[in-house]
Amino acid sequence: MSPKKRHALASSATEKQSPVTSSERILQQVYADILQIQLTSIGMEDTFLRFSGDSVQAIHLIGPARKAGLVVQMQEVLGEFSIADQAEKAVAIASSPSVVYEPLSLSQIEDIYPCTPLQESMFVSSLRHPGMYTVNIWSQIPRSMDTSRLKHAWKSMAANNPIVRTRIIHTSHGFFQVVVDKFPWQEHNASIMEPPRLKELVGQPLVQYFNDEKGRKLVLTSHHAVSDYWTLRLIQQQVEAAYQGQLLGTLYFHPFIQYTWGIQGVEEFWATQLCGLDAKVFPELPASNYRPAATQSLQHEIEGLCVNKQTPHTLPTHIYLAWALLISHYTDSPDVVYGTTLSGRNTSVLIIENMVGQTITTLPLRVKL
Repeated sequence: MSPKKRHALASSATEKQSPVTSSERILQQVYADILQIQLTSIGMEDTFLRFSGDSVQAIHLIGPARKAGLVVQMQEVLGEFSIADQAEKAVAIASSPSVVYEPLSLSQIEDIYPCTPLQESMFVSSLRHPGMYTVNIWSQIPRSMDTSRLKHAWKSMAANNPIVRTRIIHTSHGFFQVVVDKFPWQEHNASIMEPPRLKELVGQPLVQYFNDEKGRKLVLTSHHAVSDYWTLRLIQQQVEAAYQGQLLGTLYFHPFIQYTWGIQGVEEFWATQLCGLDAKVFPELPASNYRPAATQSLQHEIEGLCVNKQTPHTLPTHIYLAWALLISHYTDSPDVVYGTTLSGRNTSVLIIENMVGQTITTLPLRVKL
């Protein structure tokens, strides 16, 4: 009898169903580690959402499962699939040594690979509108902090993360990411100046150190084409670890690039998803060629949002539906489509949850009410 049928027959039992297969045992242990719950409290009939798991925890679950030799899909973890179902659908992979990628050896160039479509789009937008997608993050450096150790920590982090040493160039064949082998550190013993905008940023150091009578500051100037919020958080964690003397492991970014360029059937998929679309633009534009530009921002916090633990849907799914209902109301159309931004950390790329680099993606979400 298959594990799935066994769990179905025993679904009326009050005690948790124990794992039988190796895949079930792996998932039970990973669930316990990520959700920080007792191993014995996890039955094979349970689902991820029954333990109030969220999408971030699901991302962290996929990595350890893969390390243990099991590939599980995000849609199954966040769906109505029991652990037994997930284990049955999971793909076992043979353990193998880490792949060593041989970079190009051209002067100071360490490697070159193409940009993702989203990276290219962001970079082009910045060329048209200087300052767009560029962020300057200032950090006050305490007097007690050793500057030489801090400098070494930043260089260690950069040495182990090629994306931090990446520059974007344009050629007749398109946009490419060029990884250089050096991570220069600029120090300014003068009044704190405004960090460079994008036009001055291309080909220049991303981190600059300022020291004057008002104190010491570090500014990280980064472009969204090579970093996202997840990446900036990982950079901070690695710099702190290196400052404390910990060794950092190297994580290449181009396996993610290879994954994105290797996806098959993309055009056919979206042609099917958007077939017969009859949605209206919201808000309505004055002309078809009009390009809206933000002139102000509004931030509003909503507290206390929660969903029933027994529901098979996550909180973001409820929010997506609420937004679709709102657009449908204002456009008087049952066919709605709008853009959603996803972290991209749910792909099957090995250790993507620890990969420093921009993985976000923007996709159209169609809702037919």
